[in-house]
Order: sequence, then structure tokens, then C-alpha cells
Amino acid sequence: MYVGAAALLSSCVNNKQEKPNIIIMYIDDLDFSELGYYNSEVMTPCIDSLARNGLIFNNYYASSPLSSPSRYSALTGKYASFSSSFNGQPSDEPVYIRWNADIRENQDKTIAQYLKPLGYKTGFVGKWHNGQPIEEDDLLDTDPTRPDLNEYLADVYKQHVDYVQKSSGFDYVASLYGNNLHVTGLPVIMQYHNMEWITEGAVKFIEDNKKQPFFLWFATTVPHLPDPNLSINADPKITPSGILDKAIDIQAARNIILPRIQESGKNPKYSAMLWLDDAIQAVINKLKEHNLFENTIIIFASDNGDDKGKMTCYEAAGKLPAFVYWKGKIKPGYLDDLVSNIDFLPTVLDFCDANSNTEDLCGLSWKNTLLNGESVPRSSLYIEVVYQRAVLTKDWKYIITRFPSYIQKDISSKNRKEYSIEGERAPDRYGNENDYPAYFDDNQLYNLKNDPNEQINLYGQKKYFIEQQNMRDLMQNYCSKTPFKSGEFGK
Repeated sequence: MYVGAAALLSSCVNNKQEKPNIIIMYIDDLDFSELGYYNSEVMTPCIDSLARNGLIFNNYYASSPLSSPSRYSALTGKYASFSSSFNGQPSDEPVYIRWNADIRENQDKTIAQYLKPLGYKTGFVGKWHNGQPIEEDDLLDTDPTRPDLNEYLADVYKQHVDYVQKSSGFDYVASLYGNNLHVTGLPVIMQYHNMEWITEGAVKFIEDNKKQPFFLWFATTVPHLPDPNLSINADPKITPSGILDKAIDIQAARNIILPRIQESGKNPKYSAMLWLDDAIQAVINKLKEHNLFENTIIIFASDNGDDKGKMTCYEAAGKLPAFVYWKGKIKPGYLDDLVSNIDFLPTVLDFCDANSNTEDLCGLSWKNTLLNGESVPRSSLYIEVVYQRAVLTKDWKYIITRFPSYIQKDISSKNRKEYSIEGERAPDRYGNENDYPAYFDDNQLYNLKNDPNEQINLYGQKKYFIEQQNMRDLMQNYCSKTPFKSGEFGK
């Protein structure tokens, strides 16, 4: 239960005019240290105000701590292993979950496709990263000197927009980054973030749909690499769709970001977070301009952590900043219950139409928690990425690494530490073996209360036999509900 929980306002009625607008702000590679309400060196006044006047989640997790699978779960309400990308793979072997959790037309149902029959206009701006129409290799060799560069980029961009609209079902797709900057078709000299461009797409969608219920997916590329601080000083006309005729004037000017930070005494290394904060302020201003702010639910969350542990099931990668804000409806406070990005869709549907069928979804609705202070009815969560899987409670986490048979046959006790959790005979791509002493252990058990940094593997110790067995039972239960086995766990 969250601090000061009490009965609050009743849920919105089913009258079309009173259905809430909903915005999900999904921030790329955001860590706790990059927000002002966790780190006093950071200047993020708009985000801080929303968080402190909303419900802050103390135990929010991404079900797959990596961009593509995290976004798949957030948009579909299902674990990434349900992606149609994996159709046809042997169900008795572990599935490899990385940047391959695509959302495909007529195969993976998204939040937009659930909401449109309920009378909602749906909009998508920012980063996609769930499949693309062009092979990645074709996007890496763009010649920055070609005379038809803008025409080429516009064509690639249009293909991406068409692909996302058909795959996801969103009515409106704009200011789109189809993938990470280095595989969007942009030459290296043009690989810069453009926060104003994303903001413009969001503001236009709100303006065009101000007289009807709407859902907006607002997915920023900041603060993901390349270093967004460098982008603040780059050409503001650069976008994946080509070079604009003029810079976009829609939020606080870039040239006053650093002076504002210096005047406040904050740390300039977090300049890009103020740039992001200004973008969110512009969206809020547009809502207020049309008297929409008080009837708009805002869900803010990171897709995965980046400081360390990325692409693993460890806390630093999966436990993330998140909050929900709805002025006058959600009481400010903190929630200690376990919540996940797979909960976005069932929560949104519960607010928009309590009769929606969510039986096929993996998540739970937070509606009664947000409005009435009730506990989220779960005591554990499941996480999956590459060949790692984890189950966790508030106090315990159990992590397994299980490789498919064709990889496992080459692994022995002598060479096990030569294989990363991706099953490759190479170091971990993010150097995670240097931060986690039990990285190479195929079974890991941690007491999160006493060891939140997961430094002491308790698996196999007799005095933790009961906890170990309980967590193994949880793993079996979760894996049996996913399409693929992981070693001995599953169907």
C-alpha cells in the first residue's frame, strides 16, 4: 500500500466525453540518477513536479531490461517471449530475447488496437525499435555526400512510418525514430537527437485530437547514446526524415539550457535531462491550453537501466524510475507494491472500458490501487532477457541462465566463464561480469533486502533451502505460462 492510502474519487464513468486521455512517456535508458527527485544535481522541474504530485513506484520493473523487448511488453501487455518473431522456434528450448522482439502486422496486438474500438484516437511519436522494413545493413552505409541525401532519407523515413502504422495500428505516427540513431539511415555526421522534433509531433497530435479521447505514446531517444549533451549543440534541423528548412521553436531554446543549469547550481553533465524536461513541459502546456490536463492520465517510466547491468536480470537494469500522475484523481505518495510495464495495457483498458477482455494479457490493472489505495494483487514478478530468466519478490530474487542444447553441448565446467549470458564465447558486451561476482553461475539466489546490489550468491547454501525451493517453484510457474522452456523450467 502507498503512504496515506485512502478512498479517493470514483472511477470515470463510461460516458465518451468523460473518458480520460492517456499519455505514456517511455524514456530511453533512464536511470534514477538522471532525475531531480532522486538526485539533487539534476534539473528536471517539470518531471519532478509530476512525480511528487503523483504516485511514485518504489518497485517498478521492466519485464525485459532492454529496449526492444521492454517496448514490446509495454505496448502489448505480454512478455517479450510472446513476440511473433519467435514463431516456429522449438518450444522445448530457451528463446533468445534481445533486439528481436518485433511487433508484426496482424500478429501482435498493441494498445492502439485495443483502444481504437473504444473511441480513442491513438498517436505514436519518438522511438519504435520493434522491427523495421529495411535490413539493418542497408541503413549503415549512407553516403553523407550524395546529392539526393534528403530525398533518400525521406524515403527511408516514410517506409519506417508506414511499417509502424501497419504493425502497431496507431492512427498517427510522426517524429519517428524507427531504431537507434546508428541504424535509422542517418549518416554518422547526422546521428544527433532532436528533442524538439519529437515534441512537435506530440503537440500536433494533441492539437488535432483535443475534442475526443486520445492515447499518446511519447517515446524519447534521450538520454540514450549517442551522448545527448552533444546533440544540444548540433544542427537543430537534423531529423531522420532529412534536414528541415528551419529549426523547430516549440520548447525552451537550447541555448539557454546550460545558463539555466549554471544559474541553479546543478551539474551540467545532466544538461540533456533539462532538454527532455522542457519537452515534457511543452506537452503539459498544450494540454493546459485546451483544458485537457485535468482529464489526462500520465504514466512515466524508463525502458531499462543503463548505468550497469544492462541486458541482464539484475536490479540495476530492471528496477527503474516510474510514476503515474492524474490531477485530483490520484493521491500523491509512494507505492511499494511490485509493478511492471506489462501492467500498462490492462491498467489503461480498465480506465477506458472496465468490460475489456484482458485474459490474454500477462499484466495486472493498477486502477483500484491508483484510485482507491488498494494493493496490487501480486507478490512476485518475472523477468526475461537473452538467455537469463529471473523471478523476484520484495525480498528475494532467483536468476537462471539456460542455453539451448546446441550451445550447451560446447560448454563445460572448465570453459563456462568464457561464455556470456548471450551464449557467445566472448565477454559480456556491457562488461557485466565485472560488476556481478556470480555472473557466470547458472543459478543465483539473492536476498534483496540485505544485498540489493546482488553481490553474494546464496544458491546452494543449506540454510536457504526453503527460499531456494520456493523461488524455483515460482520460476516453474512463470515459465510454464510462456511459450518456451528454459532448461528444466516450463511446460
